[in-house]
Amino acid sequence: LSTGDVIETNTVVTTVGNANHPVMKQLIDRYQLPNEKGRLSTEPTMQVKGYENLWSAGDCSAVPQKDGSISPATAQFAMRQGTLLGKNLLAARNNRPLEPFRFKTLGEMAALGHRNAVGKILGFKVSGLLGWLMWRATYLFKLPGLEQKAKVFFEWNLELLFPRDISLLNVKMTEVLGHAHLEKGDPVYHIGDPSFSFYLIEKGHVQIDDNCGSVRTLGPGEHFGERELLHDTKRQFDAIAIEPTTLIALDKMTFEALTKNSLTLGYYLNRSSVHYLNKEERKAIVDQSSPSLRQKRVEDFMHRDPVVLRGTDSILSAMKAFKKAHDPFLPVVDEENRCKGWLRLDLAFDWLHQGKVRLEHAVSQLRILPCLRINRGDSVERALLEFAQNPDRALIVVNEDGQLVGVLPLLDLILADAEQREVLIAP
Repeated sequence: LSTGDVIETNTVVTTVGNANHPVMKQLIDRYQLPNEKGRLSTEPTMQVKGYENLWSAGDCSAVPQKDGSISPATAQFAMRQGTLLGKNLLAARNNRPLEPFRFKTLGEMAALGHRNAVGKILGFKVSGLLGWLMWRATYLFKLPGLEQKAKVFFEWNLELLFPRDISLLNVKMTEVLGHAHLEKGDPVYHIGDPSFSFYLIEKGHVQIDDNCGSVRTLGPGEHFGERELLHDTKRQFDAIAIEPTTLIALDKMTFEALTKNSLTLGYYLNRSSVHYLNKEERKAIVDQSSPSLRQKRVEDFMHRDPVVLRGTDSILSAMKAFKKAHDPFLPVVDEENRCKGWLRLDLAFDWLHQGKVRLEHAVSQLRILPCLRINRGDSVERALLEFAQNPDRALIVVNEDGQLVGVLPLLDLILADAEQREVLIAP
């Protein structure tokens, strides 16, 4: 207590709030319907206030009682409201007077476990085993149909004589992947939410936003949510479905087990997590370079006329090009010299080793990785911002028509910055 006194107790107190379904909130907001804390305000006849052809009953409705108070959101009120609403609909169709809702609660009951319950019925308080038996009898009476009542009655009584066997009979592995379907505009999570899952997009598109606007738009086969899990932080972005979308979700515990015990997977996800640096974090990285370097243009550092591949080239000729270029990845261009992406040498080796392709096959039959493009007239600062948000270590440089004119390696910018600093500190 505030006085410092302690009251010994074994009471468990819980305060669990309840909220109406988001559909009701959308309905109220869209049509500006009268409501009380998200529940539709109705007349005693359960017509929504201000409408003659709109009715509402149950937990989503604020139906007034005889004393003017709002009916509680409990089953006994909802069932009777539903019955009366049906009668009033028929009365309205037949031009008969409508009947107002009048009902006084019979009481409340709550099961506590271990064959204990508490309740207040018609003003009388009950608890313990008697309360538990009355609670079961009430629910048994409410079950629809004699067959269901008989099944539940015999099951409950057999359980009293033969307690439940908690042995695990099903030895199948527990499913660790979950599926979630979202409609357009539905959030996956918001900034500040706890980080519980890693997501793969099976179908649809998700937009990742921070406080400064859109960061990325992701499609099928792409993933998100790893950065906050790797750093054990709350969500740094909003993730919103921009069309009907299906996600595959991996829980936090399984994600951590995989990334901590798989060097390859952990390395890959740590690299991909740089996609989700916010604007301030990216700027802080770029600001570590010298101002004079940031003011220069991309074309001052790009490699002009790089070795390129075409989709129609054979894999054998691509191997020769790799040897000539002494580079582990080369750009692949189309007939108009527009870059389609990168071909990695190790990926080509893997596909040859697995028998997926042969040397005489075309380069287009290999997996071409996506590339990042930058205009040759852009500043080095913009290029560094791109590097700060992507694991790629080279950018494709294009002209005003989108044609490839060079390649900008990150290594060249790092070395140029180091040389400039050496000049500045030289005696």
